[in-house]
Amino acid sequence: MEITEVQVRYFRGGPLRGMVTLTLDGCFVVRGLKLVETRLGLRVPMPSRRGVNGMWKLESLLTSAGQARDLEARILEACERGLEHRSETYRESLADGGPPPYDLSVLCVREDAGAVARPLMDAIAGRGLRVYRELCDPGGEVDFRSMLDSALRRARFGVVVLSTRFLSHDEARWELAARFSIDDPQTARLLPVWHRVDIEDLSAISPTLAARPGFETAGGIGAVSDAIIVAILAADHANQFPPRASS
Repeated sequence: MEITEVQVRYFRGGPLRGMVTLTLDGCFVVRGLKLVETRLGLRVPMPSRRGVNGMWKLESLLTSAGQARDLEARILEACERGLEHRSETYRESLADGGPPPYDLSVLCVREDAGAVARPLMDAIAGRGLRVYRELCDPGGEVDFRSMLDSALRRARFGVVVLSTRFLSHDEARWELAARFSIDDPQTARLLPVWHRVDIEDLSAISPTLAARPGFETAGGIGAVSDAIIVAILAADHANQFPPRASS
């Protein structure tokens, strides 16, 4: 068995430092490994779940101690390179491509496209901003992490529609929470829109997502579009983010 790829989503603060996706022999993917800070340093325990009796039980394990040590060493090596690589990739994307061609990207699951994304795009485009939409398909061939990176390469700001349907996808929810837990230029460009969810709903599912203020559709799409435009204009005034591409 060969470990062919290790991907890490980083968290900031607390004992849980990241979530790991592991590829074995180039064809078998294992998700849900946790990178945990302990008194003995960083460790990677095997995935586990709580049973009906309240006891935790391992869902998978390595029977070879040598393979277990190799797995942990590979993950820790990937972690050391990870943050530096992500920062460098972000700087290079702006330097090579210039200003993103769109002002705003709207990411949503297919079920929210008609009720939220399309009218929101129309309202914002009517104010002179360039907008494009990308449908999320969590669990599909393209992972949510790649969708977010693509959206932020194409647009200066990214709106993510948080709904019950979106939050039901673990991968998308974990990736977005990981982004919000890290204070970097890319994360600050993400603007959450809450659709038929409130602070109590989000707190029960993900305190990290709940801690990031969002624009609620309960007040109407017009109010959401106005608030988003104000946020973008304020960022432009402070000269915080990539400049707008010339028409």
